Amino acid sequence: MKKVKFDGILGLGLPSLKFAGTVSVLENLVNKKLITQHIFSIRMTPRKGPGADAGQIIFGGLNERHFLGKHFYVPVLSGKGFWNISMSQISVNGEDMKACAPQCFAFVDAGTTDIFGPKDEIMKIYAAVNTTKKQIACYKVKTLPVISFVIGGKSFSITRNNYAYEYLDRRGAKRCDLRLEQSDRNTWVLGIAFMEAYHTVFDIQDFNKPKIGFASAAP
Repeated sequence: MKKVKFDGILGLGLPSLKFAGTVSVLENLVNKKLITQHIFSIRMTPRKGPGADAGQIIFGGLNERHFLGKHFYVPVLSGKGFWNISMSQISVNGEDMKACAPQCFAFVDAGTTDIFGPKDEIMKIYAAVNTTKKQIACYKVKTLPVISFVIGGKSFSITRNNYAYEYLDRRGAKRCDLRLEQSDRNTWVLGIAFMEAYHTVFDIQDFNKPKIGFASAAP
């Protein structure tokens, strides 16, 4: 942690994930009457350079300037205390990748930069965008297709602006990578690459029925 530009990691999992005898951050804020609602919202924005606004988290509410329209809410699956949801389809330019038959599971995680998925399923997406690995020729980026995730029966799409990025290597040469990573686990992780496109509300007003809401991020 000595070389990174942050002080630490703040865990915001569901209360069932906390250690026995402890109080979660959100519960503590409510108990101290600093907030009245058991929710927090996150806006992620693409970094445009040093010092640029990278996003915002709001405890106990949301900022209506951060999103367009209304949030679409889906239930969080019971179990391990993570923000885990169900997906029914993943498509590339409208073509079903058969990656979620009949369903697959995804963690929504602001602590993960990219989108992670099972190796075989990510390889299907790589093939659909004409590559075999996350590195991609930069001239191909402008032709990358739309990738869509069906969550709760609703399609959430991301574009190349969300899942591809350009950088300079140690020699100063321009490189391009996809923010789509292979995982050994049989689950997906929708990280910052997804959340940059969708303002996200994490809601545990009803401790027995936690839910997540997505709305298109404001430009």
